[in-house]
Amino acid sequence: MVRSSRRSKLRPTRRAASSVPTGRPVSGVDERRSAIAQTDRHELAEQRFAAEVAAGLNRVAGPVSALVVVAPPRILAALHLDLSEGLRRVLMAEIDQDLTKTAVSEMQRHLCGR
Repeated sequence: MVRSSRRSKLRPTRRAASSVPTGRPVSGVDERRSAIAQTDRHELAEQRFAAEVAAGLNRVAGPVSALVVVAPPRILAALHLDLSEGLRRVLMAEIDQDLTKTAVSEMQRHLCGR
């Protein structure tokens, strides 16, 4: 019986329909070899935080006549997606800076030039 070399290069049918992700799995020795995407829990927490802040701003949107948002770039992008249309209309500026470890007096000088 003669076997075709083409057949040996094909993926077995049982693996083609498998729900097991393809790629190099994580080995116990070296985690950098994985081709399977890992969940970034820190990024998920940032997105959840941004959604909560946007929801809080949306709840008080009525009396807001002008809004300036200062946040790191990724949080700013997530906030912008979740802001209501009314808040987007009164959004005067978006400043993409991380000022979380900055004192309030330093923030005033940084943002107002005083």
